[in-house]
Amino acid sequence: MTITRRELVMGEITLAVALFGATAMLARPQIDKWQALKREQAQVQATIDADRELLTTRDRWQGKYDEMKSLLTQFDANQRVDVHWLSLMDSLARKHKVKISRRQVGDEERSGDVYELPIECREWQGDLDSVVRFLFELQSKGGTLDIRHLLMKPDDRKVLRGRFTLYCAYTRRGVAPERAVTPDS
Repeated sequence: MTITRRELVMGEITLAVALFGATAMLARPQIDKWQALKREQAQVQATIDADRELLTTRDRWQGKYDEMKSLLTQFDANQRVDVHWLSLMDSLARKHKVKISRRQVGDEERSGDVYELPIECREWQGDLDSVVRFLFELQSKGGTLDIRHLLMKPDDRKVLRGRFTLYCAYTRRGVAPERAVTPDS
């Protein structure tokens, strides 16, 4: 049996295609890993660039922070703060005729020398005007109170019902601030 030149060329082409296909199948996972690494590298580079930008504007942000920090309410190191914030919220609710039925105080969270206490109001009701005035007065308390989650819906009598989470920011006297990470540390 003799092999013609045409059959030999066709065999070589078939072998080349088979080798290329096998190489592509074996290399595909490595190519996917390489692409994932490239995406991760781009994300890390973006984070580094953002951090560099923050470091260059650190003095400006520190000045703004020091200015705003003076507006925060200050409590003693071991003083309970939930009573203060709950009574403030309740007095504003009474003032604006908003009824808060169920509420729950969350755990205190610390970030540097600023603390936050979340208060979840699971059930409240009031008319639109009362709710707007209540929420506006809460928000206008010098940056110490912040409503981050708000859900409201009307019922048949034009009364709004819903829930919200109020975050109360404050500082404590006599507590050493958490050590900040700086570029020279």
